Amino acid sequence: MAERGLSLRALGRAARYDPSYLSKVLSGRKPASPFLAARLDDVLSAEGKIRQAAASAQPGGSARRTPASDPDDINRRELLYLFSVAGALMAAPAADWERLD
Repeated sequence: MAERGLSLRALGRAARYDPSYLSKVLSGRKPASPFLAARLDDVLSAEGKIRQAAASAQPGGSARRTPASDPDDINRRELLYLFSVAGALMAAPAADWERLD
């Protein structure tokens, strides 16, 4: 984060995670999921270092393959996130559309 000049809040916005949750992960109070590690690795352009560190910190190390570490699964989750946001916007009353912009 320091090398990229990002605050915790800016990192949370870029990775689409709550900064308080990221704080718990960074302090070691919560484990980093493979999905979060992949998001942070992409946002920080860490060239796989964050993914690798998260995998080695989990029981079983990098030999353990979880569905969330699969790039296709990450893309699927992002697509589902976009669908949920689009659905919520479509369900909003027309009077709220200007406020949502």
